[in-house]
Amino acid sequence: MNVRIDRLDTLESGGQAILDYKSGRRTTADWYGERPSHPQLLAYLAALGEDVVAMATVNVTAREVRFDGIASSGQLLPKVRGVEPPVGDGSGDPWQVRRREWMARVERLAESFLAGRAVVDPKPGACDWCHA
Repeated sequence: MNVRIDRLDTLESGGQAILDYKSGRRTTADWYGERPSHPQLLAYLAALGEDVVAMATVNVTAREVRFDGIASSGQLLPKVRGVEPPVGDGSGDPWQVRRREWMARVERLAESFLAGRAVVDPKPGACDWCHA
Protein backbone atom coordinates (compact mmCIF):
# COMPACT_ATOMS: atom_id res chain seq x y z
CA MET A 1 0.00 0.00 0.00
CA ASN A 2 1.30 3.45 -0.86
CA VAL A 3 0.65 6.26 1.59
CA ARG A 4 1.40 9.94 1.42
CA ILE A 5 1.79 11.66 4.75
CA ASP A 6 1.06 15.39 4.73
CA ARG A 7 3.90 16.22 7.08
CA LEU A 8 6.45 14.38 9.21
CA ASP A 9 8.43 16.54 11.61
CA THR A 10 11.54 15.58 13.53
CA LEU A 11 11.14 17.09 17.00
CA GLU A 12 13.93 18.87 18.88
CA SER A 13 13.33 16.56 21.84
CA GLY A 14 13.73 13.51 19.60
CA GLY A 15 11.29 11.37 17.70
CA GLN A 16 8.87 12.24 14.94
CA ALA A 17 5.42 13.83 14.76
CA ILE A 18 2.89 12.85 12.09
CA LEU A 19 0.72 15.79 10.99
CA ASP A 20 -2.32 15.38 8.76
CA TYR A 21 -3.85 18.61 7.45
CA LYS A 22 -7.62 19.00 7.26
CA SER A 23 -9.78 21.90 6.15
CA GLY A 24 -13.34 22.59 7.10
CA ARG A 25 -15.28 21.12 9.98
CA ARG A 26 -13.15 20.01 12.92
CA THR A 27 -13.51 16.52 14.35
CA THR A 28 -12.27 15.27 17.68
CA ALA A 29 -10.40 11.99 17.74
CA ASP A 30 -11.28 8.99 19.85
CA TRP A 31 -7.89 7.42 20.52
CA TYR A 32 -9.01 4.80 23.02
CA GLY A 33 -12.14 3.22 21.48
CA GLU A 34 -12.26 -0.07 19.62
CA ARG A 35 -13.16 1.73 16.38
CA PRO A 36 -10.68 4.59 16.06
CA SER A 37 -12.04 7.81 14.58
CA HIS A 38 -8.69 8.63 12.91
CA PRO A 39 -7.47 5.29 11.49
CA GLN A 40 -5.45 7.17 8.86
CA LEU A 41 -3.05 8.47 11.53
CA LEU A 42 -2.82 5.01 13.09
CA ALA A 43 -2.00 3.49 9.69
CA TYR A 44 0.79 6.06 9.30
CA LEU A 45 2.02 5.19 12.79
CA ALA A 46 2.12 1.50 11.82
CA ALA A 47 4.05 2.30 8.64
CA LEU A 48 6.65 4.55 10.28
CA GLY A 49 7.66 2.49 13.28
CA GLU A 50 9.12 3.26 16.67
CA ASP A 51 10.37 6.81 16.04
CA VAL A 52 6.89 8.38 16.13
CA VAL A 53 6.12 10.09 19.45
CA ALA A 54 3.18 12.29 18.40
CA MET A 55 0.41 12.41 15.81
CA ALA A 56 -2.26 14.98 15.10
CA THR A 57 -4.70 16.32 12.60
CA VAL A 58 -4.14 20.02 11.96
CA ASN A 59 -7.44 21.70 11.15
CA VAL A 60 -6.85 24.81 9.06
CA THR A 61 -9.64 27.33 8.56
CA ALA A 62 -9.79 31.06 7.87
CA ARG A 63 -10.27 31.62 11.61
CA GLU A 64 -7.72 29.31 13.18
CA VAL A 65 -5.19 26.53 13.04
CA ARG A 66 -6.03 23.84 15.58
CA PHE A 67 -4.18 20.66 16.52
CA ASP A 68 -6.11 17.57 17.63
CA GLY A 69 -3.91 14.66 18.49
CA ILE A 70 -2.07 12.53 20.98
CA ALA A 71 1.57 12.37 22.02
CA SER A 72 3.92 10.62 24.38
CA SER A 73 4.06 13.91 26.32
CA GLY A 74 1.79 16.94 26.52
CA GLN A 75 4.70 19.26 25.66
CA LEU A 76 5.41 18.10 22.10
CA LEU A 77 2.71 19.79 19.97
CA PRO A 78 0.47 22.82 20.58
CA LYS A 79 -2.52 21.88 22.77
CA VAL A 80 -1.97 18.15 22.17
CA ARG A 81 -2.33 16.11 25.33
CA GLY A 82 -0.10 13.30 26.46
CA VAL A 83 -1.30 9.73 26.17
CA GLU A 84 -3.39 8.31 29.02
CA PRO A 85 -1.88 5.25 30.67
CA PRO A 86 -4.11 2.16 30.39
CA VAL A 87 -6.26 1.60 33.48
CA GLY A 88 -4.63 -0.87 35.84
CA ASP A 89 -1.50 -1.21 33.71
CA GLY A 90 1.46 0.40 35.40
CA SER A 91 3.97 -1.59 33.38
CA GLY A 92 6.11 0.19 30.86
CA ASP A 93 5.94 3.44 28.98
CA PRO A 94 2.28 4.46 28.40
CA TRP A 95 3.03 5.56 24.81
CA GLN A 96 4.52 2.16 23.93
CA VAL A 97 1.66 0.29 25.63
CA ARG A 98 -0.92 2.34 23.71
CA ARG A 99 1.09 2.03 20.51
CA ARG A 100 0.89 -1.77 20.74
CA GLU A 101 -2.89 -1.50 21.31
CA TRP A 102 -3.26 0.79 18.28
CA MET A 103 -1.20 -1.53 16.08
CA ALA A 104 -3.36 -4.50 17.09
CA ARG A 105 -6.49 -2.47 16.22
CA VAL A 106 -5.13 -1.46 12.83
CA GLU A 107 -4.22 -5.09 12.09
CA ARG A 108 -7.73 -6.28 13.06
CA LEU A 109 -9.35 -3.60 10.88
CA ALA A 110 -7.10 -4.48 7.92
CA GLU A 111 -7.71 -8.23 8.32
CA SER A 112 -11.46 -7.65 8.49
CA PHE A 113 -11.40 -5.46 5.39
CA LEU A 114 -9.24 -7.94 3.45
CA ALA A 115 -11.64 -10.73 4.43
CA GLY A 116 -14.44 -8.78 2.76
CA ARG A 117 -16.08 -7.46 5.91
CA ALA A 118 -16.72 -3.79 5.21
CA VAL A 119 -20.07 -3.15 6.87
CA VAL A 120 -21.49 0.34 6.48
CA ASP A 121 -21.94 1.03 10.18
CA PRO A 122 -21.14 4.68 10.92
CA LYS A 123 -20.83 6.00 14.44
CA PRO A 124 -23.68 8.25 15.64
CA GLY A 125 -23.32 11.68 14.05
CA ALA A 126 -20.79 10.51 11.45
CA CYS A 127 -23.12 11.22 8.54
CA ASP A 128 -24.63 14.46 9.80
CA TRP A 129 -22.74 16.39 7.11
CA CYS A 130 -22.50 13.90 4.26
CA HIS A 131 -24.79 12.32 1.68
CA ALA A 132 -24.74 8.75 3.10
